[in-house]
Amino acid sequence: MKKNKENMIKEEDFDIKSDEQKEEEKRAKKEARKEKSPIKVYSTYKFIFFMIVFAILVTFGIMILIFQDNATGAIYLVTALVAGIAALIRLIPLLRTTKSKRAKLVSLIEIIFHGVVAVYLVIAAMILWGQVNASDFDGKNYNWFNNFNFQAYKYILIALLATRSLVYYYVTIDCKEGTDKTKFYFHTIINVTAIVLGCIPFDSKQVPLVLAIISFISAAVIGGEAGGGYFRYRKSIAKPKEDKKKAEDQIKAPAKEDDKEISDVDPNTIPVEDETPTDTAIM
Repeated sequence: MKKNKENMIKEEDFDIKSDEQKEEEKRAKKEARKEKSPIKVYSTYKFIFFMIVFAILVTFGIMILIFQDNATGAIYLVTALVAGIAALIRLIPLLRTTKSKRAKLVSLIEIIFHGVVAVYLVIAAMILWGQVNASDFDGKNYNWFNNFNFQAYKYILIALLATRSLVYYYVTIDCKEGTDKTKFYFHTIINVTAIVLGCIPFDSKQVPLVLAIISFISAAVIGGEAGGGYFRYRKSIAKPKEDKKKAEDQIKAPAKEDDKEISDVDPNTIPVEDETPTDTAIM
């Protein structure tokens, strides 16, 4: 039985395909797998996602313009969540991995400060929404706390950005903690943003208008990408049909005079005599 197994004919032994043909088959299979991969599917149909995002951004911009007072409270809440979550995430890892005691102390003070600011902004959002949604609110006469926050939001934002960038510079330069280029550029942008905000006049009531403009600009960009993606999708569908049509056009139909059967030959035609001498014929 063992001998018979050794003598069995394998299909691979009679594979007459060249190495180039085998490589071509491998490439074809690889391309087929790519066509079915999730990345390829997303790349083909991502215009649908862009269309949805476009609609959301336009709706968001319109809602901000209509409900500006509620949008201001939402801005307070978003700022509070960003500052608070960033502080909580950094708390334990930063204190455990920081070597210098001074760096730990300064970082802890910064984290506590950002946590307090986050709580304050949540309270500010709740109080603003409480007055705006009250039945007797005339839309103009805000209480002193809301008027204060309209003006103070700019400086709260500057304080959050400035403390983050300054603490980073202190920890890396004075305390010799490790860093990289990405973190350096990121905190430099934060520092520049804080300086720019300090130089321009604005309050929190103007932020919804800015966000609405940003939403509409972003929607225009994403809408253009969605339209381009749909055009490329339709073009990819039409291309195989065009290639197939070109291939069919290149195939020439046989001419009628060349497509003769034996029955079409005139039986009265005199055959041409073979002038080759019979003595030179090979037997």
